[in-house]
Amino acid sequence: KGLKIIGEELSPLEDLPYRSGGNRRAVITVNGSESDPKAMHALKDVVDSHRGELPLYLKIRSKGSDTLLQTAHSITPDLGFIGKVEKYFGKGALKVV
Repeated sequence: KGLKIIGEELSPLEDLPYRSGGNRRAVITVNGSESDPKAMHALKDVVDSHRGELPLYLKIRSKGSDTLLQTAHSITPDLGFIGKVEKYFGKGALKVV
């Protein structure tokens, strides 16, 4: 009786989006009209301190349209990175797609 789970590898939950492979990328959504210059500078510091292999994109929302910009950065979307991004841009601002 009960549930039996058999696995090949254990990984922290925060690593799962990053490790699923393929052509995945991290997308941070920023409301263009509401973006704070201090938050954008802070984002650069956060990105610099969480370098990795997942390409980073910015989705700028402004006046009813979205613009997706590829950055020159790649990140590791661990819990520290996610928390800092959400602090500046709101819960759910970071998506791994």
